[in-house]
Amino acid sequence: MCEFPFREPITRAPDPASPSPQRASSCHSEDVATEDDVRRLALALPGVEERTAYGTPAFYAGGRIFLRLRDKPEALVAWCSDLGEREALLASDPDVFFTIDHYAGHASVLVRLERIGVDELAEVIEDAWRARAPQLS
Repeated sequence: MCEFPFREPITRAPDPASPSPQRASSCHSEDVATEDDVRRLALALPGVEERTAYGTPAFYAGGRIFLRLRDKPEALVAWCSDLGEREALLASDPDVFFTIDHYAGHASVLVRLERIGVDELAEVIEDAWRARAPQLS
């Protein structure tokens, strides 16, 4: 089972046509992420509770939301520490990280679960948790 923190560097697959980055990790997970992975990883962090927001599952730490699953478009909303981190994620892999007009100017990204590995998702979740609940980290 994977343990936090995930701080391994991102390494790209040797094939330049490969759209998604792979993380070096002790877990060696190549599987794509699911809603169950989001729930398991988020609830493993200290002080996290699951509630609903806008009718979908959301995760809070210290009373502050840091993740929410959306249906339209189907994606995970993950809070970022600032707009710079958001822009870096958006530029790093547009097949995985994206946004919509609704989130313009908001320090968050949308994550396509079907395109992200579980190890990378774990890092995104931990970073969102740290951004929103720094007193708990």
